[in-house]
Amino acid sequence: MKKMMITFWAVLFISGCGFSSGMEGGSNGVYVHIKNNTDFNLYGLELNMETSSHMVINANGTEVEKGESMVIELLKGDMSASSSEQFELFIITNENGDKRLPVEHSYTIDFNPGQSWYFELKGNDVKDLALYKER
Repeated sequence: MKKMMITFWAVLFISGCGFSSGMEGGSNGVYVHIKNNTDFNLYGLELNMETSSHMVINANGTEVEKGESMVIELLKGDMSASSSEQFELFIITNENGDKRLPVEHSYTIDFNPGQSWYFELKGNDVKDLALYKER
């Protein structure tokens, strides 16, 4: 009976220590969500700002599926001293990550800790590729 009670309390304790992805509340970062709604092979994204660059790819090297969202967390140190900054976006079009193409439209984002920015990447091929702000 004693072993069963110890096991019960251990399981209860472990289940109470929930997993946190670091993306819920309390973060000092800004999140950029980019949803892939393109009709061609997309392996990742690269977001460039004045003081930093961030790349998002699938860990196993597979394509980013249509409808899949990629999230980039920007910390205060990733941005310049100003409270807003413009970024450029590039798409990665091969498995090696060495072929990248620019997305014509760039946006300016404000740095407000915990804020999320939502964008959608659309296009039937790389010639009509565009980035749209969702909300």
